[in-house]
Parts: sequence; structure tokens; C-alpha cells
Amino acid sequence: MIKLTNIKKKYDLGGTEVEALKGVDLEINRGEFVTIMGPSGSGKSTLLHILGLLDVSSEGSFLLEGHPIDSLPDKELARIRNKHFGFIFQSFNLFPELNSLDNVIMPLMYSQVPRKDRKNLAIKLLTDVGLSHRIYHYPNMLSGGEQQRVAIARALANNPDVILADEPTGNLPSEKGSEIIEMLKELNRKGVTIIMVTHDNDLGRCGTRKISFTDGKLVSDESMVCC
Repeated sequence: MIKLTNIKKKYDLGGTEVEALKGVDLEINRGEFVTIMGPSGSGKSTLLHILGLLDVSSEGSFLLEGHPIDSLPDKELARIRNKHFGFIFQSFNLFPELNSLDNVIMPLMYSQVPRKDRKNLAIKLLTDVGLSHRIYHYPNMLSGGEQQRVAIARALANNPDVILADEPTGNLPSEKGSEIIEMLKELNRKGVTIIMVTHDNDLGRCGTRKISFTDGKLVSDESMVCC
């Protein structure tokens, strides 16, 4: 599904070049639940952003379903990103001026979902994540766990093949974090590929595969029995 070959990422920080990724080779198959672990600054979030087409590599090749996407224009990358990927972030990234329903409708405005169907689909997604009673609430009226559920509903709006989650439980108490992980596991059981960055060793063992990074390099890649 995804194949990265010799991926490098360099940043120019005030005349100083920093190499965040140093020649990463990685294949991710459809239906996997991959956790990416490593200390702060190891390159794991940079890798996640490149995987989700939020950023582009400085060198190397990226194949998606066997098709090279390295040289595609920004507009085409945005189309592919909207169609194939859903995103869940540690800080939720909800629009504070929009209620739960409108936050979920937002990505549907950039897809081929007919205007008349968007509201009903958003309501269904919010109901599926247990928020039928919070549809018209704004983010500042929701708990952290509820905000993350809205973010999951939004990530699912375009029926993505892949969910990319960057520390999705980082701002949640352990009980609420466990609920979010269970939701990701259930999505994976339904066939959605999950790629999750975490610094939590316990969460790192909750996928079917654990990848570890140090200093911009992939240092281990092991199969796991999903907990």
C-alpha cells in the first residue's frame, strides 16, 4: 500500500541544516495497525507527516498503491490526502467557532459527498462515536475525550483507507485514552489501516507492528500481538 525508499528530510533552521530523517525504508500494508515510537526529536512525527502528505521529503521515493507521488503538484496531493487519509492529533485541532456537527461536515465540503447528504452523514459519524447528545456543542463545551471523539468522527468523514494518529491520547486521562485506543482497534478490525505515533510503551504494544526511531533512523521493526 505504502512504500518509502531512502526517505530523507532536511530543514534549514537559520542557516543550520537539520536532518530529521536519514534514509528511511518502510513498507506498510493495508490493514495493519502500526505504532511508531521514539524519543522527542527522533523523527517520528516528521515521518507521520510525510506518510500523510502533510509534508514532502527532501530525498527518496514514496509509492502509494504502486504509484509514485513525489512529483505531484500540491493540488493533486491535497486531493489524494482528502480521499485516502484521516488525521487525529494530540491537540484535537477542532475549529473552536464550529459545533461538533460542523467540524465533521468541514472535510465533506471538499469531497464528492452531495451537499444534501453531508449533515446526515456527519450525524451518523458522531452517533457512531457516542456523541449523539453533543452534536450541537462547541469544543469549549466538551471534555477532552469528547473532543477527541469529534476528531475521530471528522477523520472518518471521507471513509479513508488510512488513519494517522499523532499522540491521540496525549492530552487525555488514562481511562479516556483507553477508550480512544479501543475505538482505533475497532476501526482496524473493520479494515482501516492505523498508523499511530506514541511515546507510551504500553500503547506501542497495542498494534500489530511496532517501529522504533532514534536520531532520524528506523532502528527496529517488530510484529506484535495486538493487546
